[in-house]
Amino acid sequence: LAARTGLTPIAGPTLIHHRGSYGNAVLTRASILAVRRIDLSVQGREPRGAIDVDIRLPDGALRVLATHLGLGPAERRHQVQRLLAALKESERPATVMMGDLNEWFFWSQPSRRLHTYFMQTAAPPTFPARFPLLALDRIWARPKRMLRELRAHTSPLARVASDHLPVTAVFAP
Repeated sequence: LAARTGLTPIAGPTLIHHRGSYGNAVLTRASILAVRRIDLSVQGREPRGAIDVDIRLPDGALRVLATHLGLGPAERRHQVQRLLAALKESERPATVMMGDLNEWFFWSQPSRRLHTYFMQTAAPPTFPARFPLLALDRIWARPKRMLRELRAHTSPLARVASDHLPVTAVFAP
């Protein structure tokens, strides 16, 4: 995908297999300032992680986190606590977090904690792709005013490419 788009890939493998790696990825055309990988794995569950990247934009640096949280409620609570600890440990003026949070309930503890840190953000339904009902895939920005537009990409190709619809966002300083 990186070769076809000309973007720079940042891999965050969580499961290494002889047929290839599985995990998270960030593709960017911006200069990369720093890359951190956060282990979000919970014993007895599928390995999970997050990529935490600082990139240089014309208006300054932007911190980007990409993740895919686990399926179990207790697992997600633990993972969100670790993400928030990492965010608070080294806060940046501008941060975007995105990923498949596997969180069905808007009022769950992980959702409430993320809404408190980032402020509540729109959440278009993305799952299942053919008839989306649940907002499992999310994008947050801090400060929230950076996020100008957020929507699910609902093209016919997107509906067959994955069981989740992609979420797109437009940001401005």
